[in-house]
Amino acid sequence: MDSFAGELGVDFPIRLEANHVVNMRKQVFIGAIMNGPGNVDLISTYKNQQNFQYQDSMGFLLLQYAQVIPGGILMFFPSYALMGTLKARWQRTGVWAELEKHKQVFSEPRLGGKDFDALLDRYKAKIAEHSAAHSIPSGWVHSRTDAEGPCQTGAIFLAVYRGKVSEGIDFSDDNARAVLAVGIPFPNFKDLQVSLKREYQDNKSRFDRKLMNGSWWYKLQAFRALNQALGRCIRHRRDYGAVILIDSRHRGNMHGNSLSKWMRPYVQEFRLSEDSNPLFAEFFQRNQ
Repeated sequence: MDSFAGELGVDFPIRLEANHVVNMRKQVFIGAIMNGPGNVDLISTYKNQQNFQYQDSMGFLLLQYAQVIPGGILMFFPSYALMGTLKARWQRTGVWAELEKHKQVFSEPRLGGKDFDALLDRYKAKIAEHSAAHSIPSGWVHSRTDAEGPCQTGAIFLAVYRGKVSEGIDFSDDNARAVLAVGIPFPNFKDLQVSLKREYQDNKSRFDRKLMNGSWWYKLQAFRALNQALGRCIRHRRDYGAVILIDSRHRGNMHGNSLSKWMRPYVQEFRLSEDSNPLFAEFFQRNQ
């Protein structure tokens, strides 16, 4: 709200940040993961993204969740470049093939239009296929196999913050039982418009301390996009799902005040991804 007031130059004397319509303790699981499989730091800086250990740990983390989350998973990345890098690495190492044993994997195209609409229809059709096959939506089946191996239990949609998947599309119920949020989507620091806007905010804030400076504005843009994506998961009062923040910069609730009000008190921090598994499993078993 502060960002809107500062950018519009209008004060809002009456403000409301509402709570969610669901029972947060029973219907939503919110976790922040610091280190992934292999005890790899999952900080999503550009330098760390080039590290094969980071790329592999992220793949094994997704594989771990694909085996226990029913229905659909939305996984958001800060950029198409990172999504493409991870996808290529997982295909080379065999992780992609392992993922496909549990869920069909889709990835958001750079361009929207009919191609995106067709892809979204295929994703939702795969979810509907899973839901129809289970009178009680049951994705908790990693021990359940047929003659050829594990059964697919839905689908994964790889997407980017500020893309079409993150904004305005309804992923209720089985269409998104979990949102995995990779990194913090800060705008490109070297982008001319971004640098000029930061400079503009710095100049304005020197004369009016109530206005945000460039650094504050920059952070708000990142968390506005992050919160928008996290909201894809819970769409009505009977819905349930998990929200997982994947980046060690969430340690110690460092950015807690930048998250949407409805989730702030409920973030559980896990040093290792494996530490979240028992609670994660219990959450989905309880809600199915």
